[in-house]
Amino acid sequence: MKRRLKPSRFFSLLLSSPIAIALSGWGSLALAGDPFQRIPEKPIGDATEEAFDAMFKDGDYRKADRLIDAALREDGDEPLAYALRAGLAYNQGEWQVMLTHGKKTKEAAERLMARDPMRGNLYKGVGLMLEGAYDVLQNKNYLGAVPKLQAIFQAFDAAKAADANDPELNLAKGYMELLLAVNLPFSSPDTAIENFQRTAKPDYLVDRGLALAYRDLGRFQQALDHVERARSQTADNPEITYLKAQILHELGKIDGNHQPNLVREAIKLFDDALGEIEQFPNPEVNKRQLEREKDIAKRWLEEKGY
Repeated sequence: MKRRLKPSRFFSLLLSSPIAIALSGWGSLALAGDPFQRIPEKPIGDATEEAFDAMFKDGDYRKADRLIDAALREDGDEPLAYALRAGLAYNQGEWQVMLTHGKKTKEAAERLMARDPMRGNLYKGVGLMLEGAYDVLQNKNYLGAVPKLQAIFQAFDAAKAADANDPELNLAKGYMELLLAVNLPFSSPDTAIENFQRTAKPDYLVDRGLALAYRDLGRFQQALDHVERARSQTADNPEITYLKAQILHELGKIDGNHQPNLVREAIKLFDDALGEIEQFPNPEVNKRQLEREKDIAKRWLEEKGY
């Protein structure tokens, strides 16, 4: 069943998903690559690329934290570096740091507009998103979030007008559309899923997003298929291990088709993720959450006599 999405939940979900910070930059270092597989490439700086990979491929936020510091020094005009720092601050509850770097993201986006209007508008939307999150999460200014939401969508629309086929844009837009389709009534998740799957890159973040969407829609077998694809490309990422554990836990408890072996496998994966808890964005908080979900799975097995 879909839930009504409050402004606070909207910003929290956006910022806890990869897309709030998984946005490529524009750099000039020869050894850098383009994680969005564009032709021609739009390469990012070495430090920024390494931070991106550490966060989203490896799921190692401690390493990413160090690399973001280097990216801020080396790629001072790179909006992604500021957005990455803001995203980490969000995960750690450092609201003022999040706001400061959200504003810097938007300022860097404005400087980018003349040479790359698509990415300039895209980052403008991300900066506005971070500012809106601060208004809601820290100031409880829910009414102030409404015009901010409108401005975010306007920025994304302007980015689409500049280059509707860009895979980076479609990753960002796709995550937002999935989020709204899953949480808002009278929306069409299947349309959002089809568009996202067809137009966005890189594949491992697309599969991660689809796994999250299918999980929240209660379509657990499809969620499992996509989390397995994401794991095949990001095998060492403990967040993907955790996501698979959540999906197996729910899949194993389906009424009329209990599969206790899947719940046992989920418990093992919760333990595997807990073994890498220091890589998570907020280890103390994340540890409590994982332990709570693991205990729920264990109690279910005991209560059902398995």
